[in-house]
Order: sequence, then structure tokens, then C-alpha cells
Amino acid sequence: MFEKLKRKHKIWCVIGAVICFLVSGVVVAFSVNDIKTLLLKPAALETLDAADIKEDLKVTAKIRYVMDYYAYTETKGQTTSREFIIPVGEKEYMGLVCSGSKMRELNANMELYWDYLDGKDVDLNDLPVIEVKGTIQPITGESLTFYTEFIDSIGLPEEDVDNFIPYMLKVGEIGKVDTGTFAMKVIMFAIFFIIGLVVLISGIRGNNLKDVMKYCEAKGNKDYELQKIEQFYQMQPPVQGIRANEEYLISINGSTVRFAPADKLIWAYTHIIQHRQGLIPTGKTYSIMIRRSDGVALDIPMSSENACKQALDYLASVYPYIYIGYDNQWNSMYSKNRGEMTRLVQERKAEMQQLINNDTYDMNNNSEL
Repeated sequence: MFEKLKRKHKIWCVIGAVICFLVSGVVVAFSVNDIKTLLLKPAALETLDAADIKEDLKVTAKIRYVMDYYAYTETKGQTTSREFIIPVGEKEYMGLVCSGSKMRELNANMELYWDYLDGKDVDLNDLPVIEVKGTIQPITGESLTFYTEFIDSIGLPEEDVDNFIPYMLKVGEIGKVDTGTFAMKVIMFAIFFIIGLVVLISGIRGNNLKDVMKYCEAKGNKDYELQKIEQFYQMQPPVQGIRANEEYLISINGSTVRFAPADKLIWAYTHIIQHRQGLIPTGKTYSIMIRRSDGVALDIPMSSENACKQALDYLASVYPYIYIGYDNQWNSMYSKNRGEMTRLVQERKAEMQQLINNDTYDMNNNSEL
């Protein structure tokens, strides 16, 4: 039985791991160009000619002159990003889009440049140099429309229009995504890859039988104890999937094995989770929560609240000394003073055992008379 459960668990773990690895592989596949861009050594924008500007080019830029802006994004009355015109090459111009503090710094330089053009007392050499880094991408969509409209509005001669190249420097972006999105992709890849690895290791090690094996090894004769538990499982009729005696409790669902030595059991109660879609109840999930003296919890799924009651009645008949049912005071004691709760359970067990021994003694004496 245990070898069969181990094989079944391994198969499910391999399937789960493959799915996780596939998801992480898809994340990488959709990020290949961004990863390539990340690994590139950035070029200095101020050293490039207009002919060098191309898609997915990673650059750093030291910007002093901001000529104008052609588009901005506004949220709740606040400008959250702005698309500027900056010089590039010998006489060309391109776009730059950014947000946050860099946007405010560039905007301040732009206004100082405007003051200079208006004849105000502004020394262009005093404009601060603003350092940014990002990726160059083609201007597309609405941005391209606004960019074209801006160029048309200036009324440039035909030969000068070509000096405005249709590319923009996207500050803070890696490839075609911003740094935050790229970081989320990396985190998603790591999560699915690690989960897949953990699940695969669990299957290889047979972790679904970890508690059973640990118990049998502690007893000193692993094979004998395994055979004993298997025989108990085959012979003992289950109550709502739970089999229990004075030595141990076991419940098997699919390939999941929930096991505990009887001397570690101290509390069992019904656990109900209410599911909602917004404010609308959509159903409940039932289980029996069994708490052990070492802090381990066994969450055994049940089909209904009545099934939970039958399971608790069964546990109360086999282990009359443990706490049955949920109580806030018991929950507080288990959380804060589990040792005391364990001691009380052991005392109750000892008292009940003493009563049984006394009754047995009295029965034996009466039979002799």
C-alpha cells in the first residue's frame, strides 16, 4: 500500500512540476528580448549619431537641453508622465518619455530653456545635467500621432522635418517593459520554478509518507511498523475517511497521507471556510482540524458539516481525553501555552486509564469471590 501511495504521489508531483516548469519557461520565452537588452552594455546617447538610434538599444543619457513636449498622461488631475523632445546627433531630435522625479527635473530644464528663448537672463551652461537610462523604442500609436502633429505645428521647412526621428527613449524601461514589470516577470519565473523544484523533490523523496516513515524509524523496526500500520489500515473500518486506535491516526485522500501518533493528539474541531464572490456566498469548504502537541496541524477534508460531526464523535470515542470542538479559550491556550494544554490532556488520559485499571481490578476480584 505504501509503495503504491509513494508511486502515485511521485506521478502527481512530476506532473505538477512539469506544469510549473512550463509556466516559468513561457515567462522566459516572452521575456527573451528584454533579457537580451538587460545584458547589453548601455551606449551613451550623447556619443551616438542619429543613424545609430534603433529599436531595443539600451542607453544612458546626460541631458541638459529639453526643447519641448508633445504629449503627457494625466491621472486624477495630476501629470504622471510626459513625452519630451530632446536633441540627438548633430542636428536631429527624438522623443523621451518618463515619469516621477526625472519628469519633474526635465520639465524644469525645459522651462528654463523656454525662458532663455524668451530673452530672459538664463545661462544655458547653468542648466543642470540630468542623467537617465532606459531603452530606445519606436514611437507608436497615439504618441506617434501627437509627435507628428507637434512637428507639423512648428511649420518647419520640408528638409528639416526629417531631423525629427520617430524614436523615443523610454526612461527606466528594459526592452519593451518598465523595470517594475520586468521585476514581476522575474519574480513570477522564480516562484513557479521554485514551486516546481519543491514539488519534484517532494515526489522523489516520497514526502507524503514523511510522518509515517519518521514514526516507524523512531520505533526502531521500520519494516515491522510499516506492516503493522498497513494491516491496521486494511482491517480498521474508516469513519469519514479517518482510521484511529490507541497508537495512531491515519487518513488517506488520493496520495495525501495524514498521520499522527495518538500520544501527540490534543485537540480536534470543525474547520469551515465560507467562500464569497464579492458579498455573495458561493459555498463552504469543510474539514476536521486536528492539532498535535508539537504544533503540527492535520487538516482532513470533509464533505459536509454532518460529516465533520461524525468524525469528531468518532475521535471522541477513541480519544475521550483530547479536547473536542472549537473554543476561543482553547485556541488561545494552544497558541500561547501549548505545553500546558498538552499536560492537561495527558492528565486526563492518565486519570481515565486509572479508572479503567481500577474497574478491571474490581472485576477480577469479584470474579475470584
